[in-house]
Amino acid sequence: MKKITHFEDLQIAVDCVGPVVVRFTAPWCPPCKALAPVFARVIAKIEGEIPDLEVVEYDFGEKAPMGAIVKPPWSVKGIPTLLLFRGGKTIARIMGPSPDEKELRAWLLSMLKRRTARRKAAA
Repeated sequence: MKKITHFEDLQIAVDCVGPVVVRFTAPWCPPCKALAPVFARVIAKIEGEIPDLEVVEYDFGEKAPMGAIVKPPWSVKGIPTLLLFRGGKTIARIMGPSPDEKELRAWLLSMLKRRTARRKAAA
C-alpha cells in the first residue's frame, strides 16, 4: 500500500490505466481507525484476484479535508472514504462508517470486476 500525504502525489497515483483504490484517512478519526484492519485484510485477499490493483492511502494528518480534495472529481466531504479509480476517473465510492469485511470485499470485487468486464466487452 502506497501512503501519500500530498495532494499532488495523489493526483499522480490515480492517473493510471489500471484500477486504483484510495482510502482517505486521518489519525484523529475513530471510524478511520476501525476501517484500517478491515481494509487491510480485504485488500490482502483480493490483490490476487485483481492483479493490477494499486492501493493508496491518503492521510490528512492533523488537517481536516479541505481545498481541492472536496471538489469534483474527488468530492471527499468526510472520512473515512474509499474511492475507486480507473483511467484517472472515479468509478465508485463508499463514505462513512465501514461495512464489515464481507460486505467491503463484495463491493470492491463487484465494482472492479464489473468495470473490467465492461472494458473487455468494448474492446
